[in-house]
Amino acid sequence: MDFTKYWVEIYFIFMLAIGFFMSRGMKVAVLSYVVIFLSGLIFGRLLYARRKENNVSIILVMIGFVLGYIYGLNKEYGMDKDSTRFAVVIFFVIGNYISYQLHKEKILI
Repeated sequence: MDFTKYWVEIYFIFMLAIGFFMSRGMKVAVLSYVVIFLSGLIFGRLLYARRKENNVSIILVMIGFVLGYIYGLNKEYGMDKDSTRFAVVIFFVIGNYISYQLHKEKILI
């Protein structure tokens, strides 16, 4: 298998699994929101660092992480509702946006 040809798909599956197992460990919705917000901050930094390149591959990897996180939301604790899934996406996007803007304004290095 040629890794250089299929690296996006491999990282997509890897981040899907990482997101799934991260969210399976969360038992409190607030903690889940904090973790996904911090993950959004990290991915926002990655988007800013690669802003002059083609970001489609990074966006696909981010989607894999968020989908894995949503799929892994814990049903035993009532975190599998649509409102929780929507909040996870919103917190991730807000974290992305804040991090990207802070790096763009040179507030964060």
